[in-house]
Amino acid sequence: MSGHRRMRFMGKRSRWGSLVVGVFLLVAAVASGGESPCVSCHENVMQALAGTPHFRVAKESQAFCEACHGNAAGHLESGDATQLVRADGFARWTGRQKGKACLSCHSKDHPTYLLSAHAETEACWTCHETQALHFITPSAVARKQESLGGKCFSCHAEVMGQFRLSYRHPLQEGFMTCVSCHKVHEPTPAHGERATCVSCHREQGGPFVFSHAPAEEGCVSCHQPHGSSHRGMLVSFGNALCLSCHSQSNFPAVGKIPHNYWLAGGGRCWDCHSQVHGSNVTPDFNPRGRR
Repeated sequence: MSGHRRMRFMGKRSRWGSLVVGVFLLVAAVASGGESPCVSCHENVMQALAGTPHFRVAKESQAFCEACHGNAAGHLESGDATQLVRADGFARWTGRQKGKACLSCHSKDHPTYLLSAHAETEACWTCHETQALHFITPSAVARKQESLGGKCFSCHAEVMGQFRLSYRHPLQEGFMTCVSCHKVHEPTPAHGERATCVSCHREQGGPFVFSHAPAEEGCVSCHQPHGSSHRGMLVSFGNALCLSCHSQSNFPAVGKIPHNYWLAGGGRCWDCHSQVHGSNVTPDFNPRGRR
């Protein structure tokens, strides 16, 4: 190879080598992630976020800070903090505005959150204290109670009392949590409680040839969902529950049949009508056909 051709070849190899090195450095930079321009000035914020799920994303992208504080372009250029949303601005935010800040990243996880009951009044960090932002310091109590309904009870105190009644769902024993039944990030469906209940109580869900109308309408027609003083978490005691619907002017007749003999003798409705949720045998839910 002549000297001239060798020099041209070496020049091309040098240019290709530079290109390969450049691509390698670009790939390495992308793989390692960039750094948010907020980090260099706000080290105290990063220290507060250390150990939370938000630490990495806050370090790598200014989008995390901008979700709450607004577009930072002007602030980064001039250093003027008045161009950002600050504490006084947050104090005027509604629950929906606070939710939208979090949804700027989490919308794919909770696409219908703004239609839920919590979106109107609560901020996401009201409940997600142990995963939250730099202005919140999670307490040991919050971390301990979060899985047992403690966070929910801080607002729903009346429900906490129901879980202390004689017959209750086993929440305080640790076998379930509030979110076992309540989809707190989603809209509450009109008759969603039945579908929720039969997801565990499948034997009561049917389908039945002869369905009992209250059971079809919703389990809470007869049962207290959190806890009750009555066996089976029923809303009332004895025959009173059945007679709240099955009463008529010629009582103690029920339907076309007098019931005074059975009722006066202390009989219970479910002694005969034992398939109270529905039956595949008879429309009066009496598997033995006894009158």
